[in-house]
Amino acid sequence: MDNPNGEVDRSVNLGEPSLAEGEDIITRLGYRFEHRFNSNWRLRNEFLLSHRESEGIGVTPIEDIRTDVGLEPGLRTVQRLLTINPSEQTSVTLNTSLSGRFDTWNIEHQVLAGVELLSDRSRDRIVFDVLDSIDIFEPEYSPGSRRPLTVFQDGISETVSVGFYLQDQITLLENLILVLGGRFDIAHQTNQDFLDEGLSFEQTDQAFSPRIGLVYRPVEPISLYASYVQSFLPVNGRETSQDAAGQRIVGEPFQPERGQQYEIGIKADISDQITATLALYNLERTNVVAQSSDRRSQFQVGTQRSRGIEFDIAGEILPGWQIIAGYAYTDAEVVEDDRIEVGNRLPNVPAHSANLWTSYEIQSGVLQGLGFGIGFFFQSDREVAPENLFRLPSFLRTDAAIFYRRDQLQVSLNVQNLFDVEYYPAGRDYVRVIPGQPFTVIGKISWEF
Repeated sequence: MDNPNGEVDRSVNLGEPSLAEGEDIITRLGYRFEHRFNSNWRLRNEFLLSHRESEGIGVTPIEDIRTDVGLEPGLRTVQRLLTINPSEQTSVTLNTSLSGRFDTWNIEHQVLAGVELLSDRSRDRIVFDVLDSIDIFEPEYSPGSRRPLTVFQDGISETVSVGFYLQDQITLLENLILVLGGRFDIAHQTNQDFLDEGLSFEQTDQAFSPRIGLVYRPVEPISLYASYVQSFLPVNGRETSQDAAGQRIVGEPFQPERGQQYEIGIKADISDQITATLALYNLERTNVVAQSSDRRSQFQVGTQRSRGIEFDIAGEILPGWQIIAGYAYTDAEVVEDDRIEVGNRLPNVPAHSANLWTSYEIQSGVLQGLGFGIGFFFQSDREVAPENLFRLPSFLRTDAAIFYRRDQLQVSLNVQNLFDVEYYPAGRDYVRVIPGQPFTVIGKISWEF
């Protein structure tokens, strides 16, 4: 919305610098085992354990752009919310697969079969209080204005799932490949609510997700392909909202997210050094978790659809001259829901995006190994929240680099946002918009032994 007092500078901090803090401790442990029985058959086993402990305190403005809640009379001051969110999460993945190849009646098969066990356990506690309002043009901080804390969420959620998968890549002809596969998942979820034991629940979901693909090569440098894929993702938690008094309102448990995607495309080797890909796709997802613009409610969207076209080209134009470029058009919108208006665009998804990076490295002479690069990155305007009430403007960012490589020595100087463009790549909601990185220079020197 327009403010008669002027514009708020993007460097203004409307939080509390002395209160906001965060710390993450992440521990990972894993292994990968592989055994080859012979040249055709191989067994793999992978294990990964990840544990994260987080302590976070944040202060953000409270504003609902639809009602001007938070932005107070005079349009100079805004209410603020202090949130404390200690959390802990442990994830375990164990994946075992067998792959091999064999022939039946001169038809080659490459098969992959396996089982995947997943376990995810998280403890999440959210408490908040309201701080004194702050002047958005001339902020004066007041960390001592904290009020008694209100516990909004406190509980433990756990998901244990097992997935069985099988895929067969069949070479029907020398230039025709068929891929058939599927996955069957069983997921059991438990959710313990410490604020209200009556809201604790358990649920078990299962689903089969097929996959089919076809690759046809009419001539050697060109491949045509088509595919159809379904997906299944367990989602733990419940619909939540908050009334005017700050009391939590809890709804039904979340349902698993489902998706299905159709894609057709062409891949062409323009030369021995340059490859281009053109793809058209249609992706529909149901039960995607979304958050309202005022951050007071979390819910699932009925059906959202993304469809569009993607073009990529990469390779070496001339010796030392490299290029990577791409363009995407994306039509991403809500197609079925009882809370969000049908036709609303999905947050943070630009209709048009493009990128170009090209570099040249001198191949001979005294300056051999010296190189230069420049890149351009474009995004059209994007919606910030599901209600589509505020858009981030389009932007064009320019990066550059100069580097030198000789034997084991590598030296580089990278410039991000060369012209110091003010841009915003994404937003979380109407009062939490992420600014892009300003003009930045990064230098690196390395020596390989």
